[in-house]
Amino acid sequence: MTVRIRPHLLELPSYRAGRRPNQVAAENAVKLSSNESPFPLLPGVAESIAAATPEVNRYPDSSQGPLRDLLADNLGVDAGRVVVAGGSMTIFGPLLQCVVAEGDEVVFAWRTFEAPITATAVLAGRPVFVPLRDSRHDLSAMADAMTERTRAVVVCNPNNPTGTVVHTEELLQFLKRVPPETLVVLDEAYHDFATDPEVPDGMELLRSGHENLAVLRTFSKAQGLAGLRIGYCVTSERLATVLTRLVPVFSVSRLAEAAAIASIGREASDAAGSGGAGTYPHEAPRSGDRYAEERGQLRLASGRRVLGPAHREARGGRRHCSRLSTRRHAGDCRATGGERRVSRRRDTPLAAERLEVGGTG
Repeated sequence: MTVRIRPHLLELPSYRAGRRPNQVAAENAVKLSSNESPFPLLPGVAESIAAATPEVNRYPDSSQGPLRDLLADNLGVDAGRVVVAGGSMTIFGPLLQCVVAEGDEVVFAWRTFEAPITATAVLAGRPVFVPLRDSRHDLSAMADAMTERTRAVVVCNPNNPTGTVVHTEELLQFLKRVPPETLVVLDEAYHDFATDPEVPDGMELLRSGHENLAVLRTFSKAQGLAGLRIGYCVTSERLATVLTRLVPVFSVSRLAEAAAIASIGREASDAAGSGGAGTYPHEAPRSGDRYAEERGQLRLASGRRVLGPAHREARGGRRHCSRLSTRRHAGDCRATGGERRVSRRRDTPLAAERLEVGGTG
């Protein structure tokens, strides 16, 4: 007799991260598979982390009060609308748990970030997939896909993994079609990397009265704190109150909170001259433009991500690969471009058939 496990959980796929450079059979390998910042921390952040280390024997502040207050002040919202957790991925599950019961539907674009899809499956909810159109969210089709069982719709903007964006006007038209009792999750993990002036700001939408909206952001990308795990959600105060009860207590360490506080208020341009975290928005379009131009096999989208066909050489074996590690999706190959030292290396051409393929994701 074995322990009885809920049957639908046995069918969940395991997360497979892209291989690290030391797992790739090549010298001086470059990992482009996980959207990590390759740059040093913003000035003063490492010192703040070091200063917090003597207190790691104590539990952190479960409310993240100082950080919530700083975020609220910077974002122009009430602190009661902000929920901090161990990375935005940690928020997806509790957030959907607020509204999704067994058999309820959550509408997604596909392909997009998988974490909320897995969270829906854990809750025995039903993911409803709407294909991307020209690599972008088809918001009209997503609205058409909603039914009386739809409890949430997830929009990733910029989208992960295609890097494409939806514009303010089309998102506003979409929000008009969503019933006020249906949650709209706006995943803005890559908001700092969007260079298109027509990309909406989720905080402005919240301030303008969209009470059924929940905006997720992270410190993992532009601030370079992926290894410390910290992100946040901003939504209505009513939903934030319930979400706070569901997010695991003490999920944010003292070190992560100290690093986040030190990072707040730093613009990406502040670090551009020093090569610190935050230079990616300036680097990525340059390198992406070049290899879309020279190779024409991985399409430049927007910001950091590109998605293109995974040619047989990429799928077939490591012998075609030299020094780049990417992520492979079904029929596609995804890489994160941007670091100047990588994009200028002539011995690592950024083309699909020369990429070291990592795990599915």
